[in-house]
Amino acid sequence: MRKRIWKKALSNAVIVVAICMTLIGLSRFYLKSYAAAPNTATTTKTAATVPAAGTANWTTYMYGNDHTGVNPNETTISSTNASSLVVKWKFQAPTATSELVAEPIIENGILYEGSWDGYMYAMSATTGKAVWQTNLGTYRSKQCSARGGPSGSAAYDNGMIFVGSGPYMFALNATTGAIIWQQLIGTAGNFSDHIWGSSTVANGKVYVGIASLCDNPLTQGILYALDENTGQISAQADIVPNGDIGGGIWDAPTIDPATGTVIVTTGSIDKVNITPMEAAVVTLDWNTLAIKQFWQVPASERQYDADFGSSPTLFTASNGKTYFGCINKNTIYYIFDESNVTAGPVLERSLGPGGDKGGLQGSISSSAYLNGVLYITTSLATVMGVNYAGSIGAFTFDPTVPSLKTVWRSGTPGHFYTAPIIANGLVYDTQGNPGVTSGNVFEVRDINTGNVLYTKSFNSPIKASVTVLNGYVYIASFNRILYAMKPTVA
Repeated sequence: MRKRIWKKALSNAVIVVAICMTLIGLSRFYLKSYAAAPNTATTTKTAATVPAAGTANWTTYMYGNDHTGVNPNETTISSTNASSLVVKWKFQAPTATSELVAEPIIENGILYEGSWDGYMYAMSATTGKAVWQTNLGTYRSKQCSARGGPSGSAAYDNGMIFVGSGPYMFALNATTGAIIWQQLIGTAGNFSDHIWGSSTVANGKVYVGIASLCDNPLTQGILYALDENTGQISAQADIVPNGDIGGGIWDAPTIDPATGTVIVTTGSIDKVNITPMEAAVVTLDWNTLAIKQFWQVPASERQYDADFGSSPTLFTASNGKTYFGCINKNTIYYIFDESNVTAGPVLERSLGPGGDKGGLQGSISSSAYLNGVLYITTSLATVMGVNYAGSIGAFTFDPTVPSLKTVWRSGTPGHFYTAPIIANGLVYDTQGNPGVTSGNVFEVRDINTGNVLYTKSFNSPIKASVTVLNGYVYIASFNRILYAMKPTVA
């Protein structure tokens, strides 16, 4: 806390110093079990003027807490002008460790994006001009070299930005970037815990899951509900018993406000002692996080660690019932009746061979849903007898049979780490091929046929879903650059 207090009265200075020393003492006590204290969080403002608000906002991962990936308000980009998309501006994070892996969010004309360099960046959504940047720190264990900065998309609510970095959850002032609160979660004690996915804000709480940084060591999976205003832990659900390991939550919790339910997927199997909620789907009460129901992938369908790396897609089917769908690393897509999860999936559809390497072999992408059709991406697939690095398809779900009928499906040269996004009759997808220049592409497809209307190649993998808002497409790339694209044709 660096404030120019020397201009204040001496009595006020003494009070401020006393408060600071108390807080420092408490923070040191709180962090004593960790290998190192977190990096000092700092905020840097620029001279940029805060731009005027856009006509719509994108405040959470995949647009809404149901994670259907649909922006119903986009009208500017259409099938008639998508082919004229061009890059209007770029933002490049400053260091070599500034890989961008999160879907951008936008509120009041400001775009927010976290980076593996430990910073949260805020910039104008129309010009890319910086507004502020806040250092949240990077947190790495000695056992692995994985990055320890922000990995999941931020979420916005009530003037605050919520984002995780390492094992810490932060709330920032959306206008200034100042840290309002930070909360340590997890039980590892050595920065092996990591918040990989986005948090979800609802019911006055921030719902966030914890998993291990690189499974070395494997840590205990836990879902937390934090008070939105204070960051205090309101409730937590241990996916595996205390003292056990596994059951990590890798992606954003999905919320059904009609039933007061939180839905999560888990992974990180402890091969020595697997417990019932590892490699599973779990529903919980959104006030207490008491377990409602769960279902575990059977042993015959598990591959290696059997992670679910995708957020559940929540939707109401044609029969009026609520379902959710998600894909496992085995590349089986599962659909559940939310009211009867324990009975198991109402439908399973194998869409590829699966594998242990998420995004490369095993499928980890969330799906999208609109008007009875699920849009699903995979890694590794055989389409029309041809083997591909990935695939994207549209599938009609009929709950009366039940069945999943292919509307269209295409093989792709790149692997899918990301969810498809839907807006104004178009499907947006991004792919990445680590270590090579081919197969790193962004595509825009016709929603009815799957025909590609536009494609752009990159020299680096894309590991974040796009954001489509107010006539722009925002793409965060692994080579540190965030691109803003707009059609040149009205």
